[in-house]
Amino acid sequence: MAKRSSRERSAKRESSLAVIVVVYLVVALVYGSLLSAPPLTWDDGVNIFENPYFRFGSWMTLWRTPYFGMYIPVTETIWAAVFHVGDGAAWPFRMLNISLHFANIALFAVLLRGLFRRFEIHNEAAFATGVAIFALHPQQTAVVSWISGSRDLASTAFALGAVLVLFRRSRFGDFWATMLFVAGLLSKPQIAGVPLAILLYVWLFDHERLKRTSMVIAGWLLLVFASAAITAVAQANDVQAVHVSLMRRPAVALDALGFYAMKAIWPFPLAEDYGRTPGYVWANPSSMALMIGISISCGVALWLAARRNRVYAIGFVWPLLLLPVLGLATFGYQNVSTVADHYAYMSLAVIGILASIAAANRTPRKRMWVWGIPALIISVGGFTSWRRTGIWRDDDRYYADMLAKNPSSYSAQLNLGASACDRGEWRAGLALVDRASAHGADDPGVLANKAYCLFRGERLDEVVRLQDNLLRADVREKLAKNQRAASLFAEVVGRAFDREGFPMRAFAYFCQANALTPENVNVAKMIASIHQQMSNAGRDVACPGLLGWDRLVAVVSNLE
Repeated sequence: MAKRSSRERSAKRESSLAVIVVVYLVVALVYGSLLSAPPLTWDDGVNIFENPYFRFGSWMTLWRTPYFGMYIPVTETIWAAVFHVGDGAAWPFRMLNISLHFANIALFAVLLRGLFRRFEIHNEAAFATGVAIFALHPQQTAVVSWISGSRDLASTAFALGAVLVLFRRSRFGDFWATMLFVAGLLSKPQIAGVPLAILLYVWLFDHERLKRTSMVIAGWLLLVFASAAITAVAQANDVQAVHVSLMRRPAVALDALGFYAMKAIWPFPLAEDYGRTPGYVWANPSSMALMIGISISCGVALWLAARRNRVYAIGFVWPLLLLPVLGLATFGYQNVSTVADHYAYMSLAVIGILASIAAANRTPRKRMWVWGIPALIISVGGFTSWRRTGIWRDDDRYYADMLAKNPSSYSAQLNLGASACDRGEWRAGLALVDRASAHGADDPGVLANKAYCLFRGERLDEVVRLQDNLLRADVREKLAKNQRAASLFAEVVGRAFDREGFPMRAFAYFCQANALTPENVNVAKMIASIHQQMSNAGRDVACPGLLGWDRLVAVVSNLE
């Protein structure tokens, strides 16, 4: 009998290993196709490839101050290391994402195996089902395919590691679990819901550990509040700041929950800009009612399932993992959409657990045909994910897909417009930028890209006339919150003046652009060129530093 039990355990280990190997191979095939793909302008540039702290070797500054509205120094340290090792190439970052996803699959598999032991589930096909869903759910492409998605991947890896260490009952387990959780928060604070999820699980299934675990979780929650405070300060005066009344936030959160539940079950179509901002949700009550209805229906279904089999109650952990990004507390991305596929990455672990429990309860474990379920998930999920990765191959495909799924997408209109102007198709590009101006003609992104498209079309007088916008207080206020757009606008106006033969006016605008983004090598070259030109003419000029925009217009009007 003992020999038979030993053989069964050995067979289980072999089948589990085989499943993970197959999943890894499919994941490698799906995402390996992106190794030669360039980074996107969708955050990859500002976060990594144009990051002045990486380019000029001052990345330690990122441990002292938030950058681009986020305080994620662990992720940024990893990025800095990969940036320098790979000499700024994109492929090492793609390898990083694949490696982190591999690690998360392994950590999830260990977690799922532990839950199976806890719940006395002995079904290898069901285990394979859960692993396959987490690894190859099409929503995961939004994280693994996106270079900037490594912050989600890293934070999830630390969070899963913290959970596993916490439940190992080792001598210093609480300490090391806390260290891992801190590293996760400093990779991306999106894991802030993990402490509550652990507390709920312990209360439901491991009550004898509740007192000790509560003490650890209390410390974790203090860390979460500290992280939230830092993030709030980082975004308070940022262009990404969002304002939603407290009365409306619960409905926005229920709408988001319903949306995530729907996409977890049926991930078609997927989009990178769903446009479900708080304003959109309230302006479309029928859509909001549908999502809230889905959210409530899923909650009721889960409650009924848990009454029949208490194991299903683990599903109530799912909304807690999504809690930081539901809109109960506002966050910067809500200007684009409250919901986004990359926010669902870690929560899909719970979907995998629920699916594996359902598969174990509904299928006999000794029938060969039950392996068809994970095989189907691996094949369909792998193929669908591979198709989805196609949009991440370059900016044009990425933003074209974004615009096709959301014709009113500000980001898609603006970036496709800039891309068209880059190719010399300035009229088409300007038309797209004008469409984006529906979000506000005084928007810095619209102003900068309009100037760029007009410049590409040799409409230099029209570029110069855009200076008039700088006399408006609302425009100046928004430019102050979007330094990158402000710098681009100053650079383009400077180039227009230079092309028209007004080097000193061009110099003033180039200096403004340099003060805003000193890492811009092209602007630095233009400043050096005009400085040399003026020196040859016997004139000594120097940049005055950052000026108020109205002051800049006044200074320029008195030059030459």
